[in-house]
Amino acid sequence: EVLDPEYLNIALNTTYAAQWCLNNSTQGVSQANISATRIAQLPLPLPPLEEQRRIVTATDKLLLGCKVLGDRVQAVSQVHTALAQAITA
Repeated sequence: EVLDPEYLNIALNTTYAAQWCLNNSTQGVSQANISATRIAQLPLPLPPLEEQRRIVTATDKLLLGCKVLGDRVQAVSQVHTALAQAITA
């Protein structure tokens, strides 16, 4: 085992990978296509497995932090809206 599937998922969802796929796709009728053979040519960094797992863990923590912050922003926005409505009522 040399590739953590969760690491691969993170790597494939980067802006770099998306741009590479767009630049290497063929245009069909209103849709871009890219073959599995072409995707296999996508240059991705392949650190040791333990480092991949560390990256996955760190990414999961960051995404959870983003969700928590997003939830807090939404809650504050709701409070602001309620206060603005109370003030103008």
